[in-house]
Amino acid sequence: MKSKAIVGILVTLFLMTTVFSGIQVKAAAKTLRVGVVGPKGMMQWNGLIEGATMARDEVNSWNGGQGITIGSDNYQIQLVQIDSHAYPVIDPAGGVIELTNALTTGAGIDFLIGGFRTECVNPMIDAFVAYCDQQNDTADYPQPVWYIAGAATDSIMAQVNKSKPTGNPDYPTSYDKFRYMFRVTPMSSSFLVTAFITFAAGWVLSHDLIPMYGTNGLPPVNAYVVAENLAWCDVMPPTLIGALGPGGKGLCNFVGTARPAWDETDFSSILTDIETKKARIVFHIFSALGGAPFIKQFGEREIDAVAVGINVESQAAEFYATIGGKCEYESFLASVGSRTPIWEALGWGTATQDFWDDYSTAFGHAPIYTAWGSYDGIVGFSEFLDDQTSWPRPYDDYIPELEVTERQGLLGYFKFTQSDFSTLGLGKVVTAWHDVYCQDLLNTWSSPYYVRTQIPQWQAGKLEVVWPRDKTYSRKYIIPPHMYEMAEADWYGAKDISNYPNPTIGPDGKVDISDLGGTLKWQQAPYPTLEADMDGNGFINILDISKVAVHAGYNAPTWPLP
Repeated sequence: MKSKAIVGILVTLFLMTTVFSGIQVKAAAKTLRVGVVGPKGMMQWNGLIEGATMARDEVNSWNGGQGITIGSDNYQIQLVQIDSHAYPVIDPAGGVIELTNALTTGAGIDFLIGGFRTECVNPMIDAFVAYCDQQNDTADYPQPVWYIAGAATDSIMAQVNKSKPTGNPDYPTSYDKFRYMFRVTPMSSSFLVTAFITFAAGWVLSHDLIPMYGTNGLPPVNAYVVAENLAWCDVMPPTLIGALGPGGKGLCNFVGTARPAWDETDFSSILTDIETKKARIVFHIFSALGGAPFIKQFGEREIDAVAVGINVESQAAEFYATIGGKCEYESFLASVGSRTPIWEALGWGTATQDFWDDYSTAFGHAPIYTAWGSYDGIVGFSEFLDDQTSWPRPYDDYIPELEVTERQGLLGYFKFTQSDFSTLGLGKVVTAWHDVYCQDLLNTWSSPYYVRTQIPQWQAGKLEVVWPRDKTYSRKYIIPPHMYEMAEADWYGAKDISNYPNPTIGPDGKVDISDLGGTLKWQQAPYPTLEADMDGNGFINILDISKVAVHAGYNAPTWPLP
C-alpha cells in the first residue's frame, strides 16, 4: 500500500507538472514607494497628493494591471505622505524629521515628488543629500531621487552646478553632492518674474493697454509691487524694478513696494497707499494664504489699476465664486486656464482636458500647478523605469539618463535644463542642471512646444488664457471698465496692426473711425483678431463692429489721470 501510494503521488505530480508547464504563473508585484512631500493643510498639498494619486492609479494599470515592468519584475506604486511642516507654522525641523524617518524606516523610499515652502524644503534637501551620500558609500545600489514639484526658489536647483560660471574660477561646483535633485514644476523664481515682466513689457505696457500711460511719448506707468515676505520672493521686487524702471525699459515709475506676511488678512493700508500714489499696474506675488484676501479687497475697492503677477490661491477654478467674483480682471502665471485645451491646440489629442475632467470628477475641484507637476513627474519617472532591463542601478548609471529625459507631458514637451542659460535679453536667469527647461515666453508658442507658463485672466468667472496669444484658446486681455469704460471699443486708434507678431494696438483716448476700420481689418493677423472680438465670444462679427460704431465719436477720457 505504501509503495503504491508513493507511485500514485509521483504520477499525480508528473501530470500536474505537464499540465501547468504551459501556463505562465504571474509573479507577485514588488512595491515602488513614492514619497509625496508637501505642506499638509494647504491647497498645494491637495494638488500634490491628488495628482500623485491619479498617477499611481494610472501607472499601476499599465501592462495589463502589472504596473511598471522591469525585466521579469513588476512594480506597483505605493504612496507615502511626508509633511513638510509649512503650515500652520513654518517648522523646518519637523519636515526634516518626517523625511528622515520615511527614508530610514522599514522599506524606505524609492522616489520623492513635491516640496513646497523654501524655508522648509532647503533643510530637507540638506538631510536628503546627506542620506544619499551615505547610502552611496554603504550600499551597492541606492535608489532615491527627488523631483521638486512646488518650490520655485532659484537656490534649490542652482545647487546642481556642473561647471564654473565664466569669470569666476573659484565658484564651487556641487554637482556630485546635489545630483539627486531635479525640478519638474514650477520654473525658478527668476524665470517666473521674467515671464510676467515679458508679458507686462511686451503686451500690457508697450501696447498701451493701460490707457494713456507708457509708450509713444506718454509718461511711464505708476507701478507698485506687493510680494509676500518669503524667501522665494526676494529676487522679484528688485528684478521687476531693474527691468521695467528707469534703469531698464523705462516703462514704469515704481511708486511703492510692500512685503506683507504670507498669512496677512488685512491689506487696507497697502491698498490705500496704492490708491494715494495712483499706481496703475500692481505686481502682486503670493503663493500662500495672503493672496485670497489681497485680491478680494483689491476688487472690492475697484482700484484704478490692473493686477498682474502670481497668485496660487487664484488658480483654483472655484476661487471666483468663493470671493464673489472680486478677482475679475486679475491676471497671473499658471499652468493652464479653465480646462485649457493645450494638447488639442498643439494637434496632440485631448489629454489635457481629459486630465482636468477626470481630476475634477475624482476630487470635486480643479487641479492647480502642483497637481500637474506631481502627476507628470511620477508618470515620467515611471516611464523611465518601464524602459529599464534591471533595477535598482547605481546613481552614476541612471542619473545621466534622467538628465536627457524628453517626453510629451500634459502641458507640452518636457526636458531638464542641461546648462545655465540666459533669456529674452533681461539678464541671466539663475538656473542650473536639472531645472525645468523653457524655450520661449513671447507672444507666440512655437514648435517643439516645450512647457511654458500660461497667463490666464479672470473673465466672467472663467480663467481665459491671454498669453500666449497665438493659440485657438487665446483670448484678449480685458481692461477693467471702471478704469476705462471705453476700453473694449477703443482698441485700435491710428496704429499699425500688421506688425505680426507684435502689433501696436491699444486705447488712444477716443473711439472713432480708426477703431471701426481696424475691426474690419481683423483678418490681417491672429492677434488683432483677439482685439476685435469686442464681446469675447470667440468670433468677430457684426456685433463687434456695432459695439465700436455705437461709441464712435467718443473723445473724452474718463479714467483718473496721475
